[in-house]
Amino acid sequence: MASCAHTVAASTTGVGTFGGTVSLPAFPCTNCISGTFAGSVVLSLSGTATTSQSTGVPEVYTAVWASATTTNATAGFGFNEVCPNTSPLPPYPGPPVTGTASGTFYLTGGSLSLNGGPWMTADLTGHLEWVREGTAVRVTLSTLVITAPSGGSTVAVNLNDLLQGESPTGFIWTNGPGTCAAPQNNQTALIQGVDLQPI
Repeated sequence: MASCAHTVAASTTGVGTFGGTVSLPAFPCTNCISGTFAGSVVLSLSGTATTSQSTGVPEVYTAVWASATTTNATAGFGFNEVCPNTSPLPPYPGPPVTGTASGTFYLTGGSLSLNGGPWMTADLTGHLEWVREGTAVRVTLSTLVITAPSGGSTVAVNLNDLLQGESPTGFIWTNGPGTCAAPQNNQTALIQGVDLQPI
């Protein structure tokens, strides 16, 4: 049977970690596209869903993504790194101090139980954003949807809460970085040490 959505107050509790490699086609770059992320997310969530599988009653769920050694998370995003306006002086010689990104993430290889029932494989999708200030980064995952195959149909668990974490040294360049005076192509960085929690 098709899922039936309900406007009820969902609840989300849990903890997690977020880390991996960011690839940018160019840096710095203003209002650019085609940034990618690949890494691992370890996550445990539980609560009450806003969507029922078939009964029309909000269901209690538990979902777990347990592997820290597998690349189970990917994302595609646009990003914006704005250099200071130094005109008519020469371009600012360093990299931009701040930057933002916004896109869609996919987390696979999890397990989901609804109302204490049997465990099913589960994926988590949603919206990814980060704000970078120097090496500090704040990551936000929102518009969260858990999906799982169930008898040939799809279970959707829509969550009202978002996940957020930050680290003062969480954004580390692994090549470059380019500067406002000398942009570079194919830049990479690590996002690390970000602990996620529902807010």
